[in-house]
Amino acid sequence: MKPRWTAWAAALAALLLGSPLSAQVLGGKVMDRTSSEPIPEAVVEVLNASGRSLQRTRTDRDGFFVFEMREPGQYRLRTARVGYQTVTSDAVEVESRQTVQVEIRIATGEVTLDPLTVTARTAPPRSQWLEREGFYDREKTGFGVFLTQYELSQRMAVRPTDFFRGIAGVLVRSNGTRNVVTMTRSGTNCPPRVLLDGGPVSGSDLDSFVQQQDIAAIEVYRGPSEIPGRWMGQSSSCGLIVIWTKRGEPNR
Repeated sequence: MKPRWTAWAAALAALLLGSPLSAQVLGGKVMDRTSSEPIPEAVVEVLNASGRSLQRTRTDRDGFFVFEMREPGQYRLRTARVGYQTVTSDAVEVESRQTVQVEIRIATGEVTLDPLTVTARTAPPRSQWLEREGFYDREKTGFGVFLTQYELSQRMAVRPTDFFRGIAGVLVRSNGTRNVVTMTRSGTNCPPRVLLDGGPVSGSDLDSFVQQQDIAAIEVYRGPSEIPGRWMGQSSSCGLIVIWTKRGEPNR
């Protein structure tokens, strides 16, 4: 990492500590176009496709700013500072779970060039095993809830059922000596169908047939309308849970 980006890394780390597990991050540095010096107290706004301002912040003393984006998409950045021209960048694509790092250069005179340069794009590493099984393609459709190894590692799970806590429409409750995962459907709770590595399993006790450290990813479909075509034969009115283990990974 270049020394000038040390402050950016610190600001990013502070943001991620309190951000949702699947957040996208857009941030970077505002600099003087002529001198390349950082510009503090510059106002940076995130605009959506229709030009509406979604978020606003000010750069720190080193010219850095960081935004947490609730959804992936295309965003523009509008930057203003007393004594400088206000500029609006071209659209920047921010994909799911991606961190996009940019440099914005503004000038005191007329600006004729796009002031924004994308300097880095990073995202959590992908599993070849899940890639082959179509996990990431299904994630892009926007149907269902997807937990990758990154999200799973951030959750303080004592047992596999703990991974499902906090997911909208999913209830984890204690049933004597074990936890039971149910889906909320039409005001009632019922057990979903469960697949392990793409195949059906018998019983509803998730904690009995897989350990949390062996789980590579989870897909949660909370009703028939979310279930992808691959598992239409496994469709259930109470939803579907697909658990992928690490058995397909090279180090397993």
